[in-house]
Amino acid sequence: MVNVNDDKPFLIPEGGYRHSDFSNVVPPPSDKSVVRWRYIDLARLVALLNDKKLHFSRADVFKDRHEGSITKPMWEKLKIQLAKRPELRKTMSNFFERYMKESAFVSCWCMEPESEAMWKLYCGDNYGVAITVVYRDIEAFFINQGLLMTKVKYLNYQVEEFPLDMSFYPLFHKRQAFAHEKEVRIIKWCSEHIPGKRVRGHTPTEEEKRIDEYELKRGEELKVERGTGILLEFDVEKLIRNIVVHPYATEWYFEVVKVAVEKFTPKLVGKVRWSSMRTEPLY
Repeated sequence: MVNVNDDKPFLIPEGGYRHSDFSNVVPPPSDKSVVRWRYIDLARLVALLNDKKLHFSRADVFKDRHEGSITKPMWEKLKIQLAKRPELRKTMSNFFERYMKESAFVSCWCMEPESEAMWKLYCGDNYGVAITVVYRDIEAFFINQGLLMTKVKYLNYQVEEFPLDMSFYPLFHKRQAFAHEKEVRIIKWCSEHIPGKRVRGHTPTEEEKRIDEYELKRGEELKVERGTGILLEFDVEKLIRNIVVHPYATEWYFEVVKVAVEKFTPKLVGKVRWSSMRTEPLY
């Protein structure tokens, strides 16, 4: 749990965390040869193939208002600690809302098997694709760049808890209502680019208050400059296993996808295929 009596701020340590630091809290799959899916529209596919970069969304722009939050029992325990230091309560709320969510950029993937629910959620008009990757390949590619990757753990936020000794843990946990997503997340931390009010274990001095005000103002400026997402290098030819076309799409749409892939990444044309859900019944 967060130690509000500690003089050191509750922040990510310099250099970030290693993937092995949190495998006991949000363990990776036992079989790393499994395939991961990302359902996207054709425009996003073209952008990915053209730019050779993967889009990561800032965590505070997701629709789920509970994104990056803690559970009820965790908050109750935290309130007991904060009761001893009332001046820190607003600062702690500011930490979860600003520092953590505005500092994290997330790329969301789904575990196997292929899901009609995910097709409807991300490609509801019957036009879209899914790119598939092998967990081991994409993990090695991004972990070597200092990113974090593992599957999301789904909890009952009314009664369950998770460790809070590392500030990114909330972003790898979600409410059970989202369990159908079977999500795997890749997270890039950009905390060094978002100044904000520090979580101190003591009442800030006047000088510290002035520093906080300046950093919060600069943080808002940087937030605008940076926008709601970032692009990171992505070796499409090496990492993409298949480009799967929506099961309910038309034949002409399948050809459009092939033409787009051939234009931007010719080596991947042979990996364009129909969804396995499109097969005819045996009777």
